[in-house]
Amino acid sequence: MTAKRTSVRPLAPATSYADQWGFAPVLPQTPTADNASSCFNWFQPGDTTRGQGEAASIRAMVAYAVAGFGTGE
Repeated sequence: MTAKRTSVRPLAPATSYADQWGFAPVLPQTPTADNASSCFNWFQPGDTTRGQGEAASIRAMVAYAVAGFGTGE
């Protein structure tokens, strides 16, 4: 999912630090279909178990960013 420029504007400090220090931020977001408040279900045991639920979603986002932008090695 690609964020619209207006949706990341409140995150400008985070993105400017990324530009300054040379890293690609991962700005996770979840649709209201998954959670009415658009929040991650960090409080559900099945969503915090390694390889499942939200933990797996965030890992996938990081893997996507690394594949698309590389690493700082």
